[in-house]
Amino acid sequence: MRILIVSSYIFGYMVPVVEELQHRNYDVEILHYGQGPLYFKYKNALHHGISFLKKIIGGHAKKSFREKVLKQRYKNQYFDQILVIHPQYLNKSTNKFLKSICDSYKTFFFDSIKKMPEQKRVLSYFDTVFSYEKEDCDNYNFRFVTNFIPYEKPFILSSKLDFFMICSWDDRISIVQAIAAYLMDQNLKYEFIVFSKKQRTSTALEVIYKKRNIQDVINKMEHTKAFVDVQRSMQNGLSFRVFEAMGLRKKLITTNEDIATYDFYDKRNILIIDLNAIKIPKEFLETPYREVPAAIYEQYTARNFVNKIFD
Repeated sequence: MRILIVSSYIFGYMVPVVEELQHRNYDVEILHYGQGPLYFKYKNALHHGISFLKKIIGGHAKKSFREKVLKQRYKNQYFDQILVIHPQYLNKSTNKFLKSICDSYKTFFFDSIKKMPEQKRVLSYFDTVFSYEKEDCDNYNFRFVTNFIPYEKPFILSSKLDFFMICSWDDRISIVQAIAAYLMDQNLKYEFIVFSKKQRTSTALEVIYKKRNIQDVINKMEHTKAFVDVQRSMQNGLSFRVFEAMGLRKKLITTNEDIATYDFYDKRNILIIDLNAIKIPKEFLETPYREVPAAIYEQYTARNFVNKIFD
């Protein structure tokens, strides 16, 4: 089987999917929007300014560049399946072209329709749309597939931190700061790394302006007792943080109440916090992590994600 994946980099989460496909001896190629042949850079300030003006009237320099590259690269090729992540980052004509060179054209939405409503404009091009948002699946007849476990490593007993979190500076920041204040007040060791495009100051958070190397983040997570997951206001589906915790055998505190409806939920591993009265019982950290039953765990691996997406 020959497969093409076109995707945002999204912290390298698609790498284990590609590795699993390669393990099955599939011919697979992945292109990331911001890397390799699809990387776009303005020639100068004038080029940037002209492109901005064109965007106002419907033009888009980056999308046009991606279309040119993809058509030149694949004009005489054919794939069994093509999976596109964030297809709204491509022109309509690019989606039409990709659909024309494969047997099955698919997308997996890493974001809800509420968060990225522009995704709706490309729905008609796909044979199958997958989503981890239950509401979107009900409203738009998408196929429900959760995110997956990106890293699978043995449990590491030594812990330098009690809690770890990495996220972007967005509408969740007041919640992140409230949790940090609670942990500080309880003398718990934590590290909250927040990426921002603008200059920020915070005594409770580590604000960064360049995204961290993913391996450095994994190393940090391995030596942490528990992860913190703050749900986005326009998202109910489970974030990757949930599955990172499962794969690394770490406990999780989360604001996402819907997690209790999933078969892997265990209150000894996962604590749903009340934002009106944040409280983390002492025994939550002190009691050992309880292994998720193997049959349930397997349903959330990259292996099973490949089964569901690529049939």
